[in-house]
Amino acid sequence: MSVTASFGVLNTKLLPDFVREPARVLAEHGQEVASGYGWSGFVVLVVLDVLEDQGISLSGNGHDEPIGGPDDDTFYTVVTTEHRRYLPRLDPDAFPGALFHSAFVEAGLRTDERDSAAAAWDTIAILRDRIAALGDDEALVIVVG
Repeated sequence: MSVTASFGVLNTKLLPDFVREPARVLAEHGQEVASGYGWSGFVVLVVLDVLEDQGISLSGNGHDEPIGGPDDDTFYTVVTTEHRRYLPRLDPDAFPGALFHSAFVEAGLRTDERDSAAAAWDTIAILRDRIAALGDDEALVIVVG
């Protein structure tokens, strides 16, 4: 089974509706960003876990931990402007590739250290760039499913 990841931007006024019906609200009102993301959704999950272990919590979104989809095979997490406080720490070069390689291996992902580092660094760069670009009334929605 292939697990994909996508990133979208949504107006924060729509977050209460999004929590109730995430797929519909995102489809109708969201704007996809980072459309060229080519890594597995599992990569995003591992990177979010590693960042959490490093004290960078991007999954704490005020709407309880990730928002599940109707089929429980998809989850959504919301990153808001309050997460900008982590921008100085979201420098991909600050994270050694070996850190992610061991996390990927632990998660059952088969990849070499170079690919692990590239996938993680790409993901961190997207998170950093998208958080930095958020307007005051926008939220970044990470979809894995």
